Amino acid sequence: FQANNKKINIVNAGIDGQSTYGHIKNFDLWFNNIPNLNVKYYLFYIGVNDFHIKENAYFDDLFGNNKDITIFQKIKNQIKKNSVIYYLFRTIEGTLNAYNLGIAHNAGHTNIDKKTNKKILFTKSNFTTERKIKNYDFINNRVEQYGERIKILISKVNSLESNAIFITQSSRRFWGKHKGLVSGVDEIKGSDIEYTGVDYYYMSRRFNDKLIQICKENDVMYIDLDEELEFDLEKDFYDQSHHNDIGAKKIGKYLYHKLKNLF
Repeated sequence: FQANNKKINIVNAGIDGQSTYGHIKNFDLWFNNIPNLNVKYYLFYIGVNDFHIKENAYFDDLFGNNKDITIFQKIKNQIKKNSVIYYLFRTIEGTLNAYNLGIAHNAGHTNIDKKTNKKILFTKSNFTTERKIKNYDFINNRVEQYGERIKILISKVNSLESNAIFITQSSRRFWGKHKGLVSGVDEIKGSDIEYTGVDYYYMSRRFNDKLIQICKENDVMYIDLDEELEFDLEKDFYDQSHHNDIGAKKIGKYLYHKLKNLF
C-alpha cells in the first residue's frame, strides 16, 4: 500500500491460537472499551484452529441462552468463568492440546528441532493419496456450529457499522493438489482420531465451504486463500502448521492483490 502511495493503518487484534470463540469475545471484552474506535474492515483469517474444536464445547453457548441447561449448570459455569484457578487450568490444558495437535508455535518461530538442534526438513516423501476415514459426516455438527459463530462475527461487525472480510486459513503443510488429485501426509494424530492429509483436506474444506456459504448468504466478502494460494513445503513453513517469514510474505502479497481495490 505504501509503495502505491496509499496510507492504510493495519492493526493486529488477534492472539496466537485464537479461534472464532476468541474473536467473538474480543468484541465483547475489549473492542468496546477503545474510545472512538473507527474500523473500516475487520479481516478474519480463520479456520485452522476451529477445525480442532469439538462439537458442543464448553463455550458453545456464547450468550448464555441455552435453555436446556439446568440452574445448577448455569451457576457452575458462572463459577468457572470467574475462577482464576480454573482459568489457569484451561490455559495449561489448551497449551498442551495445541502442542499435541501440532498447532502450537515453536519458540522464535524457527524450523530448528529443539531436541536435536537440527533443521526440520519438509518433503513429500511421506505423502499418500489414501484416506483413513470413509465418511466425514461425523463432523457435520462441528461445521454447523462453526457457521453459527461466523454469523455472530458478521453481526458484531455490522453492529459497529463496519465491514467484515473472511479469509480461509491454509494448512497446506498437510496436503497438496496436482492435476485435481489430492495427496497428503500419511498420518495425522488428532485429539480423538487418526487421519491422513487427504482426509484433512476434505474435512477442512467442509469448514471453508460453510464459511463461504454464510458469506454469500449475508453478502459478505470472502477470499478462499486455502484453495487458491500454493505453498512450498520446504521454504514456506517452520513447522507442520505455521509459515515462516517467506510464507507470511507470500500471504501478504496475495492479500494485497485481493484487497487493493477496496482503497
